[in-house]
Amino acid sequence: MSKKKSFTKTNKATNVNKNETNTKTGASQANKSSNKGARVQHTTKKDTNNNSTNFTKQTGKRKRSATQQLSKNEEKKLKKQKKLSKGINEVVHEAKLLWEKARIDPKQKTPERYDVMVKIMELLKGKLKKVATMPDGSRILQTMLKLGLPIQRKAVFEEVKGSIIDLSKTKHGRYFVKKLLKYSTKAQREFILKKFNGQVRGLLLIKYSAFVIEYFYNTIASHKQRLSLLEELYGNEYGLFKVENRTWDSIITENPAKKQMMLEFLQKYIFLVTNKGPSLLSHSINHAALLTYFTNAEVADIKVAIAAIRDHFLHMIHTKNGAHVGCICFDYASPKDKKFIIKSWKTFVYKIAIEEFGHIVFLKALTCVDDTKLLERSLFTEMNPKAKQICCNKYGRTIYLLLLVPDQIHRYVKKKKSEWLNQATASTRQFLLIT
Repeated sequence: MSKKKSFTKTNKATNVNKNETNTKTGASQANKSSNKGARVQHTTKKDTNNNSTNFTKQTGKRKRSATQQLSKNEEKKLKKQKKLSKGINEVVHEAKLLWEKARIDPKQKTPERYDVMVKIMELLKGKLKKVATMPDGSRILQTMLKLGLPIQRKAVFEEVKGSIIDLSKTKHGRYFVKKLLKYSTKAQREFILKKFNGQVRGLLLIKYSAFVIEYFYNTIASHKQRLSLLEELYGNEYGLFKVENRTWDSIITENPAKKQMMLEFLQKYIFLVTNKGPSLLSHSINHAALLTYFTNAEVADIKVAIAAIRDHFLHMIHTKNGAHVGCICFDYASPKDKKFIIKSWKTFVYKIAIEEFGHIVFLKALTCVDDTKLLERSLFTEMNPKAKQICCNKYGRTIYLLLLVPDQIHRYVKKKKSEWLNQATASTRQFLLIT
């Protein structure tokens, strides 16, 4: 009996456990079913959202946030701007087709070509400012200035004269302004110069506008106009209050106290130009500014300036003033700076040796540098394969004459240039001996 009772007790316990497990599984199944229901509801919400997004895609209307919503007036303005831009592109395309006909034979002056130029002018009238900044439009306008009649050139100038500075700062507009300067009259050039007044320093620090100022200074400007452009690099006041034929020496004779202030202003400008890169330091107007600084500053300041410009030394010895500055650099530079400058001439030694002004700097380097191994390794190894060509050149031959007869080099070099070779005064030579 005891065995049966124990058996029944165990059966009851197992049944109880089974019931407990069944209840647990039922609860878990219920939870699963509830989770499934929640998931189904979530998916239905997603489906409804997707349907709404699809509806917006089909209709072409997207929901915008409060920040993205524009007023009706702003939307109208944007649409008008898009239409105008499309219109300009279409007009330029039509003008380009006519331009192709006009530039087939630019030397031949035919009435047909003039008719084409008139049609182009009618198409672009009132839109020249915008067209000049476009790559194709700039070329079309340049051809108009080159091949057009004086009346057409005047019409172009009258429309654009108020925005010459803005156009000179753009990538393609600068070429148009350059052509405008080339084919402009005397009065028109004076007007452009007045536009530049007070802004020369700022324009020279911009890559595109510096190209225009350099062209005007180097090829078109008279002596008076060059002085007017150059004096703005001495101080802000000289850009606002203009005086004819004002030079550095005339300013110092009138007010000697201004010399230090002008030198500091020039020094800041030189450092700004050198930080911008070699493209700006290759301009001749900057070489003239460097020469005035190097011939008037103190020795310690000159040495600081040499350290700033030595990276771009190669880009400034192709002009007269630049070569003069290069010779002064070799007078005051430390042996380390001289070594750096000569090493930067690698692959350009032959070009420098046969250049009109570059060969003077070459001669100066030979007279100032004492490291014969450096000269042999950096200069003569590159010169020797082309020794015959250098000897036959009227500038290159002076290098070999200096090596053969160093005391009589003044016989083979012009007087002014020979002075550059012996330019270091007694005080500078004493300074070099001390250092």
